Amino acid sequence: MSLTNVAVIGVLTSIAVFGIKTGAGCGLSSIRKRDALYVAAGYLVISIFIGYLITLFSIDLMQGLLNLGLAFHTMLALALIAAGVYTTRKWNSGSDVTKRTFAILSLPCPVCLAAIFIACSILASHIGMGGIAIGIIVGTTFSVFVIVSSLFFRRLGKTPAALGDAMIFIGLFYILGALLMPAYMKTKQLDIAPGNFDLAGTVVPLIALLFIIAIGFAIGRAEEQ
Repeated sequence: MSLTNVAVIGVLTSIAVFGIKTGAGCGLSSIRKRDALYVAAGYLVISIFIGYLITLFSIDLMQGLLNLGLAFHTMLALALIAAGVYTTRKWNSGSDVTKRTFAILSLPCPVCLAAIFIACSILASHIGMGGIAIGIIVGTTFSVFVIVSSLFFRRLGKTPAALGDAMIFIGLFYILGALLMPAYMKTKQLDIAPGNFDLAGTVVPLIALLFIIAIGFAIGRAEEQ
């Protein structure tokens, strides 16, 4: 298998993972199947638009936007954890709020948009197709996995508490990614020097994460008593 084929398969697989994440939010919530189709169609349109944009802007500009996206990545992680705790708490008290909270997991966010942009950019550098055609490929892959995974999770018949658990888990995963990405980028640049450790950028998100986990644990203990 050629390197180009490996790159294409890897990119589409990563997009499929994000599609499954989005489909989980739709399938574990109480929204209608039609609404899940709207979400999938929205990602298709966004992917085509991003595929078109990559032919208009320079890589340096896009790199700057991706660096800015790390802050949004961290904020989204915290929002997912908070929404997951809130969803589970409301369901345990007899209220289903998944029609609102699913949006944090399923609707377009900076992380998903960055993933679509990176996928389109990598494909554009490996296959000889126009930006719109690449956007269609990425968007179709994303949308298909949204629909299929949404139907799969819906058939499981889980309660809204499962959506809360999924949001907390993905939020923790995003936090881990936010902590590791800066270190990974520094390693790739081979700029390893003592004293360059970003204390605030690393410890503050971790403290915030521990604080939210403590709140969720306290709420769970209070509801059990």
